[in-house]
Amino acid sequence: GGLTALVNCAGVLQGGAIGSVSLDNYMFNFKNNVQTVFEMMEHSIPFLQEAAAASHHPSIVNISSVNGKQAFAGCATYCASKAAVDQLT
Repeated sequence: GGLTALVNCAGVLQGGAIGSVSLDNYMFNFKNNVQTVFEMMEHSIPFLQEAAAASHHPSIVNISSVNGKQAFAGCATYCASKAAVDQLT
């Protein structure tokens, strides 16, 4: 028993171009797309370390978006949030 894998594969997109996007838009995308990934990893790591000690080869898989590497118009904060997930990984 126990936790041996964590897969983060959720996300939201609230669009907005730089120059017209609000701080609320930024916070919405980063809270939902980055903070949740960070918190899930933070809370699961002790259990994954237990699995590693028992030779179960635990894993964390964070699925972001191609838009973390290639931005598209009108979605600046979404793309930045997906790039942040890539960096956490």
